[in-house]
Amino acid sequence: MTEDELLQLIEQAAREEWTELDLSDNDLTVLPPDIGQITSLQSLYLIRNNIQELPSQIGQLTSLQFLYLYGNKIQELPPEILGSKEYWQPPGDVQEILDFYFRIQDPTETAPLYEAKFIIVGEGAAGKTTLAKKIESETYELQPDEKSTQGIDVIQWHFPLANGEDFRVNIWDFGGQEIYHQTHQFFLTKRSLYALVADNRKENTDFYWWLKVVELLSDNSPVLIISNEKQDRQCPVNERQLRGEFTNLKAVIPANFATNRGLTEIKDAIEQYITRLPHVGTPLPKLWVRVRAPLENDSRNYITQQDYYQICQRNQLTDRQDMQWLSRYLHDLGVCLHFQDDPTLKHYIILKPEWGTSAVYNVLDNPTVQKNLGCFTQDTLADIWQDDKYNQMQDELLQLMIRFKLCYPIPNQTNTYIAPQLLDINQPDYDWDEQNNLILRYDYEFMPKGILTRFIVETHPWIENQTRVWRNGVILNKYQTRAEIIEYYYQRQIKIRVSGNRKKELLAVITHELEKIHASYERLQYNTLVPCNCDECLSSTNPHSYPLDNLRKRLNASKYQIECENSYQMVDVRRLIDDVNLSPYPKEKLWIDSPFDNAKSSRLQQELDQDRNQSLNRSQSPRPQANTMNHNYRDFELVVTANRQIRAASEQGEEWGEFRLDKNEIELALGLIESRQTNQKLLKTLGHKLYQALFPAKIHGQFRATLAGAQANNHNLRLRLRFELPELAALPWEFLYDEGTNTFLANNTETALSRYIDIPLQKRDLISASLPLNVLLVISSPTNLPPLDIAGEERLIRDALAKHIEAGQIELDVVSDATISNINQKLREKPYQVFHFIGHGVFENNQGYIALVDQDNNSKLVNDETFANFFLGNRNLGLAVLNSCQGAAVSSHQVFAGIAPNLVRRGIPGVIAMQYSILDTTAKLFADEFYRTLALGWTLDGAIQTTRNAISMEVGLDKPDFATPVLYMRAKDGRIMSGL
Repeated sequence: MTEDELLQLIEQAAREEWTELDLSDNDLTVLPPDIGQITSLQSLYLIRNNIQELPSQIGQLTSLQFLYLYGNKIQELPPEILGSKEYWQPPGDVQEILDFYFRIQDPTETAPLYEAKFIIVGEGAAGKTTLAKKIESETYELQPDEKSTQGIDVIQWHFPLANGEDFRVNIWDFGGQEIYHQTHQFFLTKRSLYALVADNRKENTDFYWWLKVVELLSDNSPVLIISNEKQDRQCPVNERQLRGEFTNLKAVIPANFATNRGLTEIKDAIEQYITRLPHVGTPLPKLWVRVRAPLENDSRNYITQQDYYQICQRNQLTDRQDMQWLSRYLHDLGVCLHFQDDPTLKHYIILKPEWGTSAVYNVLDNPTVQKNLGCFTQDTLADIWQDDKYNQMQDELLQLMIRFKLCYPIPNQTNTYIAPQLLDINQPDYDWDEQNNLILRYDYEFMPKGILTRFIVETHPWIENQTRVWRNGVILNKYQTRAEIIEYYYQRQIKIRVSGNRKKELLAVITHELEKIHASYERLQYNTLVPCNCDECLSSTNPHSYPLDNLRKRLNASKYQIECENSYQMVDVRRLIDDVNLSPYPKEKLWIDSPFDNAKSSRLQQELDQDRNQSLNRSQSPRPQANTMNHNYRDFELVVTANRQIRAASEQGEEWGEFRLDKNEIELALGLIESRQTNQKLLKTLGHKLYQALFPAKIHGQFRATLAGAQANNHNLRLRLRFELPELAALPWEFLYDEGTNTFLANNTETALSRYIDIPLQKRDLISASLPLNVLLVISSPTNLPPLDIAGEERLIRDALAKHIEAGQIELDVVSDATISNINQKLREKPYQVFHFIGHGVFENNQGYIALVDQDNNSKLVNDETFANFFLGNRNLGLAVLNSCQGAAVSSHQVFAGIAPNLVRRGIPGVIAMQYSILDTTAKLFADEFYRTLALGWTLDGAIQTTRNAISMEVGLDKPDFATPVLYMRAKDGRIMSGL
């Protein structure tokens, strides 16, 4: 992009009051001062340019909330300040970034950083410790029985720079035993120079493996290979081949540590390459430098966070945010350890990292723990850590192990833990149903150690019987759905197969957890292999597989068919991807709130997160009760008036727009939905037209700003729709689709969508629902109408509520003979808070009917007003759920003619009903998902939103089922009862 083009774009953005501007990948070297003109700007993307400085006018962007600066040449901004470098994740705080940047522009207030880590890795007994000590002091004498490093040793070495400044090297000497390899990801950091030490007597040194580990974990930091030629026997290294593959390999240096041969060359190479690291010379606030000296001179192994704050204040560093930045910076340099986001470890700064790591490795090296296949108790730890330097910090050291993913607590066994890397190598016996499995495979170009053991820690609450787990595999079991995940390390593969009722959901959670682990490695190359779903492969235990990247390329080229190499049938690319719940787009092409991270927003993933957090933190705090779950929302209300004007109201203020929609353009789609003749393209096209009508430019901008503000504060967004025109209220707004973010709003759990009924009647005060919560299930299946699976519906609801019924929190009563008399009698017996109707409903001639039964068990059609009379004056009822075929239909002549809004008019805070015919299987899934989620303490709109999401994951986004449940609310906060 030329300078003139950039200035024209800025002028246009200012004139049209843009809220987002993406200037990434434009090879910009300068950001012009004119950028300050776009005062409406909320998100500015400058990723991967060559910008070296920021203009002061950027401070005029008072509305700016997101500033993406990664991939530029602004050395003054350390990564701790910039935040995440991933396009789909929020960056650092804008004000903090700009404050820090402009503060260090004053050279009198800064000092350059001359320091880095030198990390020594290699096999055990290769000479790493000897090298570290020889660098520190050339007169060091080799010890014939020198003890191998346990974990990590840290040594300081200094050398003078040409400008007279002192350069400090923090030498980290890693233990080479294989048990330590799985913790490399916590210490092999950027801003480092690496040395791989190879021993000529160790012919099995795997240069490729070690160089790949450094490449993956350190963002391709420079590395030296040092050949420790003991007794002057040569150590062969194929330098040309390794340099051809690893551009970060800088030198191969032969040496003999016994005679100091090569030691001068080693130290010269260290000085040469470590001073070239990008962060060296970066200006830092002088106050940071002043604080650091007393921290390093402190003889203690650790201090409290309060001690740290006092040291900062004594040295004139008084800003709390600066204190946090400094500790994070020192953590990354290897000077200390401070895990700021850990609820236990954040209270301590570990001044001697080797103290903490040695304590951790003492557990893994313990013969008793190894004999017990990784199982240990807090009594075991008390014995291992009985030394005075550890015994006062046992809880914190255990948390350090958990933080490093080295162990997990066994659920329901007090103070008992498992270190998965010490588990039995043998796979246990178990049965497996091989019919109708979902299968997925990951093939890795290079496979670092520890992926599967980290996965075991992350998913440990769902390990089947807490016994079906071994060093290379695990069986997970949740809601009668099982998953087998096995690592084949030497084949560089992880294979997954899932069996049961909720395969797609569980598979989505598994892939989400694995992708989180993959994302922690820089440059990790792997293929995701998607199984074929043709008729032959569906019944095969060895189906043909397609690389996911290839499928995505075909989609991008609008090639929607691909041939199976087993059956030669043509299969649908979109369905292949959808079958395994994967995104059709790479993550870097998705927005922060993308719905394609299906697992992240699913209720099942949220249950795993909750189960895991409760398990890992149970020794720190009491286990929270399910109904104490808190969801915070920001509100965004849209009202379409009778004269087709749109009013949007949120914390950003009010915005107005004009409603424009040609209903003729969507009539065909509406008819196809009614007959279930749909595909994903049809639903997205319909949803996009509805979105464009409801979110014209300025309202769209306000919606984006409100959503961004909610996300910045870890809140969700409550989207309430209200229509004054009946014909607009009748449209299926649950299909709203934002093309910019590829999101169905009703399917994204970050935007809880409901229809709001603002009625002129006085709002009733919600009566506190004391336990137990009373649920009345009314089942109506007249003999002259198609039969429903009534027993299955009741069983699913009972299963969903079983633990709450057993705990006395919920009472469930059932009326299966659904006559008017029986329903009235039951409603008088006790104060029911939830009324759940299962049966048939029809909508004809602008009139809604519910099919109850008469004395002969035939259908008795009851209109909506008569049905609403069941609840007239009932101040206890908080929620009505209508599992009827068309129970949510709305008249085009009178807004309250539909059954659901009429119930709200009668005073019920919330009504959920169906706007299309609902399949029995979907009705079952709805009951299962919704009541389980509601019982966890979710708000009504939050519960229905995550239920829609679960339906979409199981049934697919090509079917209308996910948008079929419609929520009508008069409870603005989503709470239908203070106790629910």
